[in-house]
Amino acid sequence: MKKERIITSLIFFAVVATSFYFGFHRLQNFSGVDEPLWSYDRVPRFWKVMKEMEWKKTALCDKPGVTLDAVSGIGLLGIKGDPKKMAEWRYQSKTPEQLQALGDLYFKLRFPVFLFTLAMLPVFYWLIKRLLGKNIARFSILFIGLSPVLLGISLMINTDALLWVLLPLTLLSFLVYQKENKRKFLYLSGFLLGLTLLDKYIGNIFVAFF
Repeated sequence: MKKERIITSLIFFAVVATSFYFGFHRLQNFSGVDEPLWSYDRVPRFWKVMKEMEWKKTALCDKPGVTLDAVSGIGLLGIKGDPKKMAEWRYQSKTPEQLQALGDLYFKLRFPVFLFTLAMLPVFYWLIKRLLGKNIARFSILFIGLSPVLLGISLMINTDALLWVLLPLTLLSFLVYQKENKRKFLYLSGFLLGLTLLDKYIGNIFVAFF
């Protein structure tokens, strides 16, 4: 039993270490196509209207991206300056200080998303292990955690960065419920589906499926 746990722990360590090695330094060194919409406007605006309790204004776009705003917005706690004003720098010549401030903004808003995706790997393992067994769960974590595509999307402030996590976890939880008939997995499926729908409406496909 102890040997089995050591093997599983080493797999998780290898996946997390590899993700940090290839991903950590990229968190502040590039900008995705629609990321400025989130970093300069939607994420800060979401938390602003939450603070002011203007609930209707939390619907910021057609995604709706609420889950992404909630996760990424944790990084706002460490940001100095107004992200909306930083948006004005995008098409101007920038000073070294401005470049540093923009890199810091992207890093702190992306880092919570990056950590969230890594933190969900044990949940993947737990559900897949109950559904298909320990060995398949281990191989699944390797393939999921070391996928270049999934690593790349987890480095962006984008609804798809969370969608690829929440959608399969919702399905896995429901399948475990079907296998074990334990209500906690049914409740977990509903909770995860709620987070999925708050992130992106494509999660509606599971309503018909369920």
